[in-house]
Amino acid sequence: MDGLRAISCLTVFLANLHHSMGRPTSGRAGPLDLATFAESGIGVVIFMVLSGALLSMPFWRSLERGVSGSELRRFMLRRFVRIAPPYYLCLLALILGAGLWRDSADVAAHVLFVNNLWDRSFYSVSPQFWTIGMFVQFYLVLPLLFAVAHRISRRAGPTLLLFTAAAAGFYAIHAILMATRHHWLTWPISAVADVNGFALSHSTLAHLPHFVFGVLAGYALLRLAARVTEDRSSIDRMSDLLFWTASAALIAICSVPAATRLEVPYGRYLFPWMPALAAIVVITAPFGPTARKTLEARPLRWLGLISYGVYIYHVPCMQVVQKLTQHFNQPLSTLQFAGASLALTFAVAAVSRVIIERPLLRWSGSTQF
Repeated sequence: MDGLRAISCLTVFLANLHHSMGRPTSGRAGPLDLATFAESGIGVVIFMVLSGALLSMPFWRSLERGVSGSELRRFMLRRFVRIAPPYYLCLLALILGAGLWRDSADVAAHVLFVNNLWDRSFYSVSPQFWTIGMFVQFYLVLPLLFAVAHRISRRAGPTLLLFTAAAAGFYAIHAILMATRHHWLTWPISAVADVNGFALSHSTLAHLPHFVFGVLAGYALLRLAARVTEDRSSIDRMSDLLFWTASAALIAICSVPAATRLEVPYGRYLFPWMPALAAIVVITAPFGPTARKTLEARPLRWLGLISYGVYIYHVPCMQVVQKLTQHFNQPLSTLQFAGASLALTFAVAAVSRVIIERPLLRWSGSTQF
């Protein structure tokens, strides 16, 4: 899973190099287009599915006995400790460095993780920060979904149906809201969300189906783990086949411009195909021998450990490199700029991991994304 995190954060870096820094990537290999891949959002989708899978596993395990209030409190504490300290540190540096403290409402929106609900603050500080608010909101929804499931049934079957229906329902509501937004999006809602803005089209509701795909993947991971000792050889072979097939299909649909035709109306990130393929990758990665060996390569595992820091700090680090090159009048090629930005990002993320994240994670007992 650390290897998957590593690959995901590198694709997010590529996306912001392409979009936010004005350094478009280009190149083709047959029908595969690098610019299309950079614009696809594949890294964010894998993070959503992976987060849903890992964080739901304790809830699946405790479904039969219910989820107590103390367990929910521990869950929320661990999520806050995992997400907030590096984010707040980076946010503080950006606010002070750019003088953004003058806009107290925007600062408050970011501190409270609701910046993605307001068009004015959506991209105001750093382009990746809207996803941080979205993930925090996912973490609020996850226990609620399992609490509803617990009231309906303590068996896995009905719960799986409930989550499948929830994913379909979240998408349907988002699609209806998007299709009818010109009619209902008036004041006072228009004060925070524009008809053609990102707060609606990129809303948490629009991405909840992707997260729920991860929650379903979490159940599949537990079931496979329970069966692996009984039929190891066939599970290994099938997992490897599915992992590499799904990975190839995922790269293909993210790299072929015509693949956007597969997306359902108002779906985000080639929904439902991209999150479904990402879920297969997440489910099979721990069980396929060659998949596991590839993802457990030492550089990927190390990068996976600092992946959250890379995710948080990479855009500010790009901006620092850009300002330094302008100050010293030393223009860099896109490849040189990417290399310098990555080196600085890795260094900052590694220091953050050692000084901030690891001590707090040990204190909270949490190691998951």
